[in-house]
Amino acid sequence: VLGNAYLALFFNDSHSTNDLDRSLAAYTRAEKAGDESNPDLHFNRANVHRYKEDYAEAIASYLRAHELDPSLHAVDIVDSIMQYTKRVSTLIQRRGLHTAKKITQLASTVPPPSDIQGRSRLLIGALQLGLNEGVVVALKLLADVPRSHEPTGCFVMMDSAETSVAVSVYHLDNEVKITEEDTIYVLDPYLKVVSLNHNSNSIRYNCIHVAEPHLFLINGKIVAKSYAHAEIQLDNFDA
Repeated sequence: VLGNAYLALFFNDSHSTNDLDRSLAAYTRAEKAGDESNPDLHFNRANVHRYKEDYAEAIASYLRAHELDPSLHAVDIVDSIMQYTKRVSTLIQRRGLHTAKKITQLASTVPPPSDIQGRSRLLIGALQLGLNEGVVVALKLLADVPRSHEPTGCFVMMDSAETSVAVSVYHLDNEVKITEEDTIYVLDPYLKVVSLNHNSNSIRYNCIHVAEPHLFLINGKIVAKSYAHAEIQLDNFDA
């Protein structure tokens, strides 16, 4: 019950990733206490990892759930993850499928460097892995990546140096629209590497996580002061 309770708290109230970490810890404790053979435990844990875009861990848990209970159709989710991450990786490598001329034109429209809300502006290449507190990156949209699960917003963007990256925005209202004319500012960007290997397929790319909507500005303006509630699929395991 505890693991699922932390998830409910995250999605319905706190929106703190600490509660996601607590849910994972609760699932691990339940596993060590003798529930290792419960497929729902692995399925629920996989869903949390998928939400966090820790796809390698998600796939491992989905495959274990499938071994224990094929009726969960966990392998279908693994296939979906592979298709999605491959699509994102391709869009990053090919810079949204735009021509070189278009890329140069977009890069030239990024405003000159300036502080935003007291934060210093950096290029993507200067970011460190993890939280970059006190920093802002200015980006242009290359592609909007449709997806059937969280985070609500997933985009491929680039900076003025024409470096492209995935940008995942959590709790963003579906009505928020972004165009090529907009300049996106991400405050305190969290940079992570998405890396996974499955069935001889290897995928790796950089991703900026935006955990809170007020850290995502369009043309310098906050577009979402409140959280759009998300949902996550859980099976019936009471951990």
